[in-house]
Amino acid sequence: GAFHDSGRKYDGPKCQARTRNAILAMINTWLSGEQRDCGMLWLYGPGGAGKSAIAQTISQLCYERGVLAASFFFAKGIPGLNTEKHLMATIAHQISLSVPETRRFIAQAVESDPAVFQGTLETQLNTLIVNPLLLAFAERRPSARRPARLVVIDGLDECQGANVQRYIVRILSTALIHRRVPLFILVSSRPEPPIRDSFNSYDLRELITTLVLDDAYLPDAEIKRFLWTKFDAIKAAHPLRTYIPPAWPSPQMVHALVQRAAGQFIYASTVVRY
Repeated sequence: GAFHDSGRKYDGPKCQARTRNAILAMINTWLSGEQRDCGMLWLYGPGGAGKSAIAQTISQLCYERGVLAASFFFAKGIPGLNTEKHLMATIAHQISLSVPETRRFIAQAVESDPAVFQGTLETQLNTLIVNPLLLAFAERRPSARRPARLVVIDGLDECQGANVQRYIVRILSTALIHRRVPLFILVSSRPEPPIRDSFNSYDLRELITTLVLDDAYLPDAEIKRFLWTKFDAIKAAHPLRTYIPPAWPSPQMVHALVQRAAGQFIYASTVVRY
């Protein structure tokens, strides 16, 4: 249920066509950067700002390009998705599929120590993900196609426990800094103090790229485009569409909705659903 294309997310949030283009372009630029081989990006903003939609969209785009290594979408109200318990095993499973060269090393690690899933998160990370990746990359031919390398972790603030949230940021960044694991890691969350303080720690500043969902990305214009697109769809497909006036909704109505949304896509989405 944690995957970006999980069946539980049949109608999961995605970016409306042509919205969030600036954000998606920045993430793609970070991911394709030639100046480094790996890194971490923290995408943050308040609730309803569209973080999960962006994480969902970038996961799907990277999956289609063969760049997505793994994804994990935390969900506060769903048992198993509101805890760190299954995080590393889920990511390792996906990496065994997206980077096939790691499969035998992951299998060997589990066969050598079947109790690894009861170990600490750091032990699971190193045993099931970092070591297999490093071993697989050591055997790669220089001419081999570049493997999938993006891991998306959405809604870290929805994982129970401030200490666990800090711990996840710390061990992931340690793997990037000290073990040189060949991954890009995108983490999205609200800017809760434990997560914010972890990303702002001195030794991570050179490694972390931060991207905040604020007014710099013109959310009002994108929310207006989103509303017009959805209203057009309602006029074309609603069972009572023959009773809808051609001039509905008026530009003044849409402007009022944009103002009330105050940059929060969740408001516009809720209006449309209603």
